Amino acid sequence: MELNELLEYLDMDSPEDFSYFEHLADLVELEQTVDYDAFFQLLSQVPAATMQELLQNYFADITAHMPDSTVDIHTLMAQLRQCLCGLARQMESEEGRRAFTEELYRFRNWYALEGEVAVKHIDSGRRMRVSVSEALALSRLEALGGDAYDYDFGDCLEYPLDEYSMSINEAMSAAYGDAPFSDEASSESDSSFDSEAPSSDFHSGHSHQQELIDGLVDLENPVMDDEFSYLDE
Repeated sequence: MELNELLEYLDMDSPEDFSYFEHLADLVELEQTVDYDAFFQLLSQVPAATMQELLQNYFADITAHMPDSTVDIHTLMAQLRQCLCGLARQMESEEGRRAFTEELYRFRNWYALEGEVAVKHIDSGRRMRVSVSEALALSRLEALGGDAYDYDFGDCLEYPLDEYSMSINEAMSAAYGDAPFSDEASSESDSSFDSEAPSSDFHSGHSHQQELIDGLVDLENPVMDDEFSYLDE
């Protein structure tokens, strides 16, 4: 998608309008390939403080009802939140904005396109492969009384967080301290943003960068496109 298509999809007139929770949610959950230059232009006018608050609120929302049994995905999402919020602090500089945008672009591609989660419908036994975004949406719906699923996030844990992003985030941690995150803090417009750097142990076993590349979940058929396929039962 190009910039004009993104603006139309997000119901925005210009990049200056990017300021609401829905803008971030719709952008990172979009199951289409987005041109990087268009992605960068879209975020070119967002103030650092606004992006930090949007990220805190968004991650609080998508992680509120993650399956309790999936410790690894809890850890990974916490690492990603910390890294992105640390990078967002540097968005007032050109270099910092580009570093943040590259990491958010990488996250979006993993979250909505590349990362695959194996899920099994408890009642019917039907098995599917869905995006990380869809899996977390199913989990939130399940918490509200929707259908129950088993989730296997094992195939999506190799997130390609690069060393440059790590060094920036570590610098932010040193500069701002390790403020703990809480849902209560994320709901306040003047909340402090956590900059704790992801553990080096987490990254030591992970791969380097891979090639860069949600809408509403249909409960009858959570798979939104042909990228994901049913598993053999």
